[in-house]
Amino acid sequence: MRKEKNTKKQLHNKKCRAVVGCLASLLLLCLAGGILFAKYYAGRSNKGVATASSLYFSSNLLKNVQKLNENDYPVVYNTAAWDGTYAYSYNLEIRNYQNQLLYNDQNLDIQYDINFQLVNETDGGTYQVTYQNETKTITYGTSCSFSATLEGGQATVNKFIVSINRPEGNVDTNYKSVGVQVTATPVSPGYVANYEKLGGVLYATTFSSRYELKGEFSKVQTGKVSGYAGFPYTITYKPGEDNMAQRVKISWDASKLQLDKYSPYYSSIQTDAVNNREYIVLSIEPYTIFDINFFRTSEFDKTTTLEGLNGLVKIEKQEGDVE
Repeated sequence: MRKEKNTKKQLHNKKCRAVVGCLASLLLLCLAGGILFAKYYAGRSNKGVATASSLYFSSNLLKNVQKLNENDYPVVYNTAAWDGTYAYSYNLEIRNYQNQLLYNDQNLDIQYDINFQLVNETDGGTYQVTYQNETKTITYGTSCSFSATLEGGQATVNKFIVSINRPEGNVDTNYKSVGVQVTATPVSPGYVANYEKLGGVLYATTFSSRYELKGEFSKVQTGKVSGYAGFPYTITYKPGEDNMAQRVKISWDASKLQLDKYSPYYSSIQTDAVNNREYIVLSIEPYTIFDINFFRTSEFDKTTTLEGLNGLVKIEKQEGDVE
C-alpha cells in the first residue's frame, strides 16, 4: 500500500515538474519574442532617426541656406560660353541623394516647394522656368512656384530648366542678366519640413568668366565714409577654367576695424600681433559673391576716404586643401 502511494507521489511530482518546465519554456519563449519584438521596433525607430539625421535634399547648383537671409544667398554664374543671341539655360536639379550610392530610404518621399523670382526689376529680358510640361514666367516682387516630390528608395532627381533671354536689341558685349533667386524648402513629411533649405541666385553673362578674386567696400558711397558705423566688404570669386573652390585669407587693420561679432567667421579670427592685424581663412565656392561686415573702432579716422578704407583690408589666395 505504501509502495503504491510512493509511486503515485512520484508520478505527481513528475507531472508537476513537467508542467513547471513547460511554463518556464513558454515564459522564456515569450521573453525572447518580446525582446525580438522590441528590437524590431527599436530598429525601425533607430532607422527612422538615422534617415532623418542623414536626410539628402541636395542640388547641383543650390547650396544649404538654412541659416542665411535672402541677401546672402550664394551666387552662380554661367560657366559655358553665351553669345546672348539665344536663351541661356540652367539645368537645375533637386536631388534626394548625396551620390548615386547614398540616397533616401524607400519610406522617405520628400515633398517640397521651389520658388523663383527676380532680385531686381526686369531689364526687359525674358526669364522663365520649366518643370515637366509647365512653363512659368519669372518676375520681380512675386515668386512663381512649383510643388514637387522626390521619391525615396532610389536616387531621384527633379529637373527645372531656367532660361534667360536678354532684352531684344541689347548688344552689350558685357551684358549681365538680372539675378534669378531660387529657394527650395521641404514641406512634408512633418519631421523633415524646413530640415534643410536650398538657395542660390542665378546670373547669365556674355563676358568671359576668367579667374577673379576681389574684395572691396563696394556698397559704401565715396565721400561719405564718416557717416557709416559699419561697412559691408564684398568678396567676389570666379574660378576660371579649373572651376574649383578656393581657400582665401582675409586680413584687416585691427586698430581701425573689427569683424562683426555675429559673423559666422568671428570664432575663427586669428591674430598677427607683429603687424597688429587680424585675419580669417575660409573656403569659398566658385562663382560666389557675399559680404562680411566690419565695424569701425574708436581709433578709426573719420577722415578716411573710400580708397583708404579699402586699403585697411587685404584678400589673398591661400595655398592648401580646401576645407
